[in-house]
Amino acid sequence: MGNLLHQLTEQASLQDVIAVFYEKMLLDNRIQHLFLNVDVANLQRKQHWFFTTLMLGTAQGTAEYLGKSHRNLVHKKGMTDEHFDAAMECLQAALDTYKVSKSVSSQIMDAAISLKSAVLTGK
Repeated sequence: MGNLLHQLTEQASLQDVIAVFYEKMLLDNRIQHLFLNVDVANLQRKQHWFFTTLMLGTAQGTAEYLGKSHRNLVHKKGMTDEHFDAAMECLQAALDTYKVSKSVSSQIMDAAISLKSAVLTGK
C-alpha cells in the first residue's frame, strides 16, 4: 500500500479530496450533527496525517488512536454503524469527485473501512 499515496496524488491532491470529504459530511443530514462545535479545520489537518500514514503503510497505532479520538462521538453523541457508513459514502463521493481510479479508490476505501471496529468500539 506504500505506493498508494503516490498513485492518489497522480490523480488528485489529498488535501482537495479531504476538503470535499468534509464538505460532504457537513452537508449530510445523517452525520452533520456530529460536527457541531468542532474545529473542522483542525480535523482536516488530522485527516491529512491519517490518510498519509494509512496510504504509506506507516499507520501503526492508528486503530488505538482512532478509537480514543472517536470515543466521545460514540458515547456522548451516539455515533453508530450508520454514521460510519455515511462518512464512508462521503469519502467515496469525494474520491469520485476527483475521478480517482477504481483501483486506487477501492484500496483507500478498504483501508478506511478496515478501521470501522476501532472507531466504533474504541479498540
